Amino acid sequence: MVSRCSAIRLTAARPPATTPYDGTWNGQIVLGGQPFPITVEFSGGEGTIASSDLGLEPTPLSEIAFDAERPIGERIDDQGMPYTRTSVAYWSRHAWGDRTLSLQTVIEEDGTISTVQIAPEAQLPPDRAAGFVSEVAYHLPFEGLWWVFWGGDTTLENYHAIDRRQRHAADLMIWKDGATYRTDGAENADYWVYGQPVLAPADGSVVAVFDEVAENTPGSSLPDVHPGGNHVIVQTAPEEFVMLAHLQPESIVVAEGDRVEAGQVVGLAGNSGNSTQPHLHVHLQNEIDFFSPTAIGLPLVFQGLTVNGEPVESALLEQGTFVNQS
Repeated sequence: MVSRCSAIRLTAARPPATTPYDGTWNGQIVLGGQPFPITVEFSGGEGTIASSDLGLEPTPLSEIAFDAERPIGERIDDQGMPYTRTSVAYWSRHAWGDRTLSLQTVIEEDGTISTVQIAPEAQLPPDRAAGFVSEVAYHLPFEGLWWVFWGGDTTLENYHAIDRRQRHAADLMIWKDGATYRTDGAENADYWVYGQPVLAPADGSVVAVFDEVAENTPGSSLPDVHPGGNHVIVQTAPEEFVMLAHLQPESIVVAEGDRVEAGQVVGLAGNSGNSTQPHLHVHLQNEIDFFSPTAIGLPLVFQGLTVNGEPVESALLEQGTFVNQS
């Protein structure tokens, strides 16, 4: 799930310690362009806010506050990446009281700044899959050299990380001749990754196939559809399920119940679901149901690959790297 340009807007005011209302309010908060449900409960004059999707346990509203001023501290880390043929993006993280502030700037080739986004970095809950090591040998689900657009452990390098199910997800594209697309990128077919074969990353069973979503036009996504768009889920171990998402409609060539081998084609890369340009989303979770309240994302370590031209025995996918199977 990827967005060309997304912002996080958080506003909060210190509420009264008590309220005369009782009941439930359901809403959502948008982080990295993705909505997450939140629930506010009012009972006995007290209010609490919670979100199972964000891993936020019930927290008293009296602890939610807005600081009018909070100086930006020292830079923690930063990185630059190609953005389009004519621009580069610069990300940095800064100390900000007991929080971290993220800064994104897009700089055009003539030196002008076209985008500036500053937002508090989402505070990640403890990783429920910390220490997990799979016994499955996973291989990259594609052929050739691809580029990791989103991938890593922080929200700066991987906006998925805020979602417990996609904590270790990655979005992959092909970067070639200075961009991820030919011409002006207005059509799906302009993108190098579009129509590329998507492969099973390990031996397993196909346990879910969804092929009901029309493709998006680059720059927009369809609301009210499955976030993964057209996708395939392969079970590779008793509690390991790999989702391969955003596939082209009618390109999926496997069915539920099929056995697949590592490297077998399951469909073609497309632009469906929560996607604003063609790419492949891949993540590993402990349950088949993407929406299960107990589902968590698991670290997906790939074996025998080349990262930025260097062969490595195994690796997680990290933003900005070029990867291919050795």
